[in-house]
Amino acid sequence: MSNMTPYISIIVPCFNEKKHIRAFVDNLLSLEKPAGGFEVIIADGMSNDGTRDYLENIGNPDIRVIDNPGRYVSHGLNEAILAARGKLIIRMDVHSVYAGDYIVKCVETLERTKAENVGGPWLLDGKAYFSKAIAAAFLSPLATGGQNSHDPDYEGRVDTVHLGCWRKKVLIEHGMFDENFIRNQDDELNLRITKSGGVVWQNPEIRHWSSTREGIRKLFLQYYQYGYWKWEVMKKHRIIPSIRHIIPGLFVTGLIIAVIIQLMNIFIGSKILAAADMAFFVIFLFYLVLIISSSAVLALKNGLKYFPVFPVIFLCFHFGYGMGFISAVAADIFKKRPASASSESR
Repeated sequence: MSNMTPYISIIVPCFNEKKHIRAFVDNLLSLEKPAGGFEVIIADGMSNDGTRDYLENIGNPDIRVIDNPGRYVSHGLNEAILAARGKLIIRMDVHSVYAGDYIVKCVETLERTKAENVGGPWLLDGKAYFSKAIAAAFLSPLATGGQNSHDPDYEGRVDTVHLGCWRKKVLIEHGMFDENFIRNQDDELNLRITKSGGVVWQNPEIRHWSSTREGIRKLFLQYYQYGYWKWEVMKKHRIIPSIRHIIPGLFVTGLIIAVIIQLMNIFIGSKILAAADMAFFVIFLFYLVLIISSSAVLALKNGLKYFPVFPVIFLCFHFGYGMGFISAVAADIFKKRPASASSESR
């Protein structure tokens, strides 16, 4: 296959993945190969933990490693796209497990639908207690706002898909990934595609499972960055893709206002302030009832042992995203960027 021009180029961003890279490569090389075969281009962010040594000693001519000195995922993906020889591009991540027919289904769906980008539902693969609970909560409408791209059974048009499969010429025509985006670069690209009249299509037969964050802090920071960079997407395109993207930010802003009102009421003693404070309290109480009841429903489906952590996970989803969103808005107002939003490991 290495002496022929491959039909598909698989592009993979990578940095310091010593714990995961071997399992990923094994999974990748076990996948069913479509007609025309495929090549793999790994954009390595100058790994220094042994990942690069492993990749360069695989001895497979269909796996190429290129440099990504900036360590930004979007830059690495673009370099891999430009280096690709295939007509079709499939993005993969090291922290995911792929069904045996993943590549074949991507190609079949792209050719059948004539869409600009295709992919499968975003599913999570939990290994331990907390990560299994995250994977279950991730599918809840309370976590996703009813987003179709998180529905494991939905097929049809979507706003975005996780990872993706495109014709190379389509990626080039749309300007590839915007390298100003540290996170949400896939959402931003898909928004450009749909704004231009293109179709992003989800097929539930395209199956892959992403690993979850282990620990409350990592989960919170992950969603903080999602919220932060969602504002950047909205600011660039001057649109709100969906109301669900701003609800967490509005909710967190409301809670901050409620605390300020409560403090003011202590010193001023206004009936108007007291009424406003009570209104915010009722809204927050309703929210607590909502996440506890949703947690109970999830626990009945997935095991009662997960009930204690489901509310914590929902709080991480909502408050992490909401705080990231309002931090991005505040950063624009005060022209200052927090360091936590300026880098990513994967």
